[in-house]
Amino acid sequence: MSTPLQRNRPWAMHGASIQIDPLFPYYANRSPQSIADELALAGYRTVHYFVVNEQQVDIALVEALQQREIAVWALVLGNGTFSVELAPKEWSSWRMELLKPINDGFERFSHFSTEYIQWKKEVIAYLVANVPFDGIEIAEPYFPEWNGIERGVYGDIGPLAQQAFLDKYIRNGYAQLYPFFRS
Repeated sequence: MSTPLQRNRPWAMHGASIQIDPLFPYYANRSPQSIADELALAGYRTVHYFVVNEQQVDIALVEALQQREIAVWALVLGNGTFSVELAPKEWSSWRMELLKPINDGFERFSHFSTEYIQWKKEVIAYLVANVPFDGIEIAEPYFPEWNGIERGVYGDIGPLAQQAFLDKYIRNGYAQLYPFFRS
């Protein structure tokens, strides 16, 4: 049994593709048609549209690409967001704590925050319901980042991660493996 994506744009699952971020300066002041034309002329049949803010997607660009038979995937980040403007007021309690503070415009959220996970599901559901993407992919849903130990962003060491560790290992009989957590 094939999915609608496989029936309508079977090439979307393989072959040459490109990732674009429509908010990148290269795409500024360009029409959706000019971007779609450029990518079609370059031979791309699949685009991974980097979604910085799930509530601010250029639907006209998605449609312009699809009119040229280019499949368009939504590429969302699973470990945080670049925009918290529409997040609930308690979003700051979802943050990961890292080895050192990072201020690069990206809010990293803890996978141990059930509130964050629920919000991200709702945001992605909104995206899928309101933008005609051919598929969706979640990038970087993991803890460590490239060169993370050197940069200080290796993983979540905050209270939510600590609590999850304690619940899973210390309170479930593995305390002998972690003597530094004994009370």
